[in-house]
Amino acid sequence: MRHHSSYRAAAATHQFRERGLSPASVLLICMGNICRPPNADGIFRDRLAKAGLSGLVEIDSAGTHSYHIGHAPDARTQAAAERRGYDLSALRARRVEASDFERFEWIVAMDNANVSELTARSLTAFGHKIVRLMDFARRHDATEVPDPCYGGAQGFETVLTACSCVWDRPTDRLSARTSSWGNGVCVAIGDEIALRVDAPNRAIIRPSLTG
Repeated sequence: MRHHSSYRAAAATHQFRERGLSPASVLLICMGNICRPPNADGIFRDRLAKAGLSGLVEIDSAGTHSYHIGHAPDARTQAAAERRGYDLSALRARRVEASDFERFEWIVAMDNANVSELTARSLTAFGHKIVRLMDFARRHDATEVPDPCYGGAQGFETVLTACSCVWDRPTDRLSARTSSWGNGVCVAIGDEIALRVDAPNRAIIRPSLTG
């Protein structure tokens, strides 16, 4: 039986689209875009889909380097994700483009090196959009999502666990809030960021949704 909050969330998604509003947007970043961002992408899409909220968030991933453009996620990444129920097979790597800094509201890097790389490339006007994924993980001590490519199989499990900590609860909070916010929708990343999309104009606010 479908939970009542999912019905409310689906109704909010429909109303959002009917108003012609664009979805909130998140770009997930690492160096090659074949290991870490695909996992974060797959988990977040899964959480949103289960809550009936897929249409409220545009999710994409990219790499700061061009090593793997057009490639599917690493086979080890896909295997680890599949064991947890996530299908990453349709994803393809691409490189960050200059237009991404203007297009996406949140540019979420997996580690400090990629934050530095993105900050160096972005114009001053877009620097505030660049954040680190693990800054929003409440139940994980790591500050970065480690690159698993040069380690053993456990490294790919570690990446999934880290990404899951960030996406554990956002859709529950989102679906609980959609009806009460009336003419707007908010999206939480962890408990620390809220993207509120107001009709008729989009506005972004940063309060947490812990209250």
